[in-house]
Amino acid sequence: MRKGLLCAALIALAASSFSIFPNNAEPGMRSVGSLVTLQSGRWTVMGSGVAIAPNWVLTVAHTTGTHFQISPSQRIPIVQRITHTSNSGNADLALLKLGQPVTTVSKVLFANFTGAGALKGKTCRLVGFGLTGVSNSVGWQITPNTTGTRRWAQNVIDAQQNISVNIGSNTNPVIKNSKCLLFDLDRPNSSATGPLGSRAISGEGGIADKDSGSPMFVQDLGEWKVVAINALVGTLSNSGTTNPFAYGGVGYSVWLQPYAAWIRQITGLR
Repeated sequence: MRKGLLCAALIALAASSFSIFPNNAEPGMRSVGSLVTLQSGRWTVMGSGVAIAPNWVLTVAHTTGTHFQISPSQRIPIVQRITHTSNSGNADLALLKLGQPVTTVSKVLFANFTGAGALKGKTCRLVGFGLTGVSNSVGWQITPNTTGTRRWAQNVIDAQQNISVNIGSNTNPVIKNSKCLLFDLDRPNSSATGPLGSRAISGEGGIADKDSGSPMFVQDLGEWKVVAINALVGTLSNSGTTNPFAYGGVGYSVWLQPYAAWIRQITGLR
């Protein structure tokens, strides 16, 4: 289902990125870490990423960070950053090479949106670090000063859309063109569908501040596998809202299947 895009708000430049709400702590999924930088003597979260090979972390191009932090006591330096380029589609993706290997990685599922093994309509799990929020009568209220916990939320993959976004500035634009998977925020305990068509599911939530680059997982053969990287939030022209955190808001995650050759060439994945 293709909808008109009214506003896709990139809220993850420099120190800002996306996170997960509601407040469901994720005790596992240790392939997911935060991207951190030492600022004024304090390790500051700049974004998130997921280890897909012992020495490789996948994230979005608009994140920064000098280390991949799995826990407050385990930070691994990032020694190389390879950003997706126009030669292979110019998506909002980046691969980070680690200075030492990690022991926990997640498999990538390069799956189609429709057809055999279709992602359309599948329940997905979002896992990341940063701010969380609580729901109210109109949407989600993001809670300040709640970063630093690995959290999960669930949603449903509803649509696919090509998204162009400036990850630079007005004076120095850097345009990325990404094929994205879309999910919406549905009102709990309601029979009404969201702008993309699905109803709220158990544990439904989305992405907010301090977790750009976090993974979207789906279940495949009893295992959670990465199918997209969470990138931005926005609203649709027919959603009746201008607030991406209100019911009807939409999340956009960069779909990995179109960029499989690039990921495999760099990381050696098969």
